[in-house]
Amino acid sequence: MESISISDSVTKVEGYAFVQTGLTSCDIPDSVTYLGEGVFIRCSGLKSISIGNGVTAFEGLMKDIIFLDCTALEDVVINSVETIPDTLLAGNFNNLKSVTLGTGVKHIGYCAFNSCKSLL
Repeated sequence: MESISISDSVTKVEGYAFVQTGLTSCDIPDSVTYLGEGVFIRCSGLKSISIGNGVTAFEGLMKDIIFLDCTALEDVVINSVETIPDTLLAGNFNNLKSVTLGTGVKHIGYCAFNSCKSLL
């Protein structure tokens, strides 16, 4: 599975839903209001992710490592998550070219983009 099209009828994506899949891109529609913890952990081929306006918070104990080992990430769009968790994109994200934060973002956590040298 390289890409997924999530229907507008989907409102929740439970934790660990896409762990270690072959996803290369994913668009979370505005209809999704809940994105569980660790959803994309170890999706090493994931290059682009867009999180729609419905998600206003990353949930759970693992919210700050939702993209753990997603080392191919190039483009990230986060529209309405109010708080970007600590260490969200900290670590080995050397391919990261673009991070777009929408107007819903109110707080960026400690070391959220630590070591994202390609963003400098």
